Amino acid sequence: MKTNRQPITTSSKIAREMRLRLTLIVVLPVLIVGIFLIQYSYNALNSQFSNQIESDNLRVKSILTDCFINIYNLSEEIINDRSLQEYLMKQDSELLFPESSYTRIESILMQNTSISSMHIYTTNPHVEEGSYISAATEEIYGECFTNANIPASTTWGLYPSVNRNKDNPELT
Repeated sequence: MKTNRQPITTSSKIAREMRLRLTLIVVLPVLIVGIFLIQYSYNALNSQFSNQIESDNLRVKSILTDCFINIYNLSEEIINDRSLQEYLMKQDSELLFPESSYTRIESILMQNTSISSMHIYTTNPHVEEGSYISAATEEIYGECFTNANIPASTTWGLYPSVNRNKDNPELT
């Protein structure tokens, strides 16, 4: 019986030694290389998506800047229009020129697809109501005019939208 036990013991020692060597030679290097590749892939994808987000943000910033520069320049043109200023600042009920003869706003709306509507509010009670020029209500005065620190300048802010279609919001 002694002879039968010895081969079983040696065979189990050999099996243990083979498992240890298999683990050290095959599994451990594959595990290390796998972890390295996963980390490298994660960093590469993260870097690529970060660069993509930055380029998309720069593109959107450029588009919005172009749009706002155009709108700002148009509003400055309207603000610096002497005949419109005289009309808006008149102090008697005599009409200097009817709003219907002031076609600058209509031409701006027809030439610029980025602008859906334009309206000029004034605190002068002598100005007649029109489709593009009207007296400011208390709500408009409270929301818009208090933000304007510089007379005869444009003011940017969040104002009530004139859009009738609630499914299509607009920047106001």
